[in-house]
Amino acid sequence: MRVRDLLTHRSGLARGDALWWATPYGREEVLRRVRHLEPSWSFRSAYGYQNIMFLAAGQIVPAVTGQSWDEFVKRRLFEPLGMTATNTSVTVLNGAGDVAAPHSPVDGRMQPVGWRNIDNIGPAGSINSSARDMAQWIRLQLGGGVYNGRRLLSAAAVREMHAAQTVIAIDTLSERLWPSTHFRAYGLGWSLSDYRGRKLVGHGGAIDGMRAQVTLVPEDRLGVVVLANGGEPSRLLTQAV
Repeated sequence: MRVRDLLTHRSGLARGDALWWATPYGREEVLRRVRHLEPSWSFRSAYGYQNIMFLAAGQIVPAVTGQSWDEFVKRRLFEPLGMTATNTSVTVLNGAGDVAAPHSPVDGRMQPVGWRNIDNIGPAGSINSSARDMAQWIRLQLGGGVYNGRRLLSAAAVREMHAAQTVIAIDTLSERLWPSTHFRAYGLGWSLSDYRGRKLVGHGGAIDGMRAQVTLVPEDRLGVVVLANGGEPSRLLTQAV
């Protein structure tokens, strides 16, 4: 398996989220236990969303640089982009001032719930941010890797991230709901599709009581980020190992 395979959801493994969600396992132990997941498809044959492969990709960072993934993204991305309200762990949110509380339905009404610590799957989605900070990330993507005149990512890397790597089949329900969508695919960490002749590059994510959606329309240099502190309880349609 290559790094590209880790980032394009074609490992052949089902999600396996019960390995990390609300478990005591650290990053290394989550990866060690992946060996017990039975493949759901043959390798590189189909799209199958897999958070743990993003953890595996993130763990390459300390192996190569000697820095943790958390420190690396802080120094290489957050700081140059001026994302001062962004971090990689809920453990730093206590006492951080104006911080949103997650909300989920409890006893028939939306109520505050605790922040879910997902440090053990960090590279797959532990980043906490704000609309303002996320706007800077959008500017970097729409700028082809350049932010305020400084190149942080190569133009070739951004093009490759936004290019189709794994085809996602469009089922009949999706055809009826979104008749203007003619293709769906996954790039390097981005979901790709089209809408009325425009290419869309985006991604969503959710954890207990929190949801996020980022969408880019590169041709129009348009980017939208939506952050919400409410949602349904997590539904883990996976097997525990």
